[in-house]
Amino acid sequence: MSLKKEDLITHVAHENGITKIAARQAVDSMLEFIMSANENGEQVQLVGFGSFSPVKRAERIGTHPITKEKIVIESAFVPKFKAGKTYTSRLKH
Repeated sequence: MSLKKEDLITHVAHENGITKIAARQAVDSMLEFIMSANENGEQVQLVGFGSFSPVKRAERIGTHPITKEKIVIESAFVPKFKAGKTYTSRLKH
C-alpha cells in the first residue's frame, strides 16, 4: 500500500483537531523548510526520525540509453535521507 501526501494531511488534521486547510499549510511549511535548508547546504535533523541532507554526487561516465554512446554525467547535489534510531527500531517489529 502506498500512502500519499493527502493521507498525511488528513491524518495531521484528524490527530490535531484542525481543518485540512490548516494541516495542509503545516505540512507544506515543514516540507518547504526542509527543502530550503537543504538548498542552502544545511542538514535538517529530526531526532528519532531521521536527517535530510544535500550530498554531492561526483561526476561520472554513463551510457546514453538509445545510442549506447558514453556520456559524462556532471556532478550534482542530490537529497539524502538517513533514518533515525527510533524510526529504524520501529520497522524491525
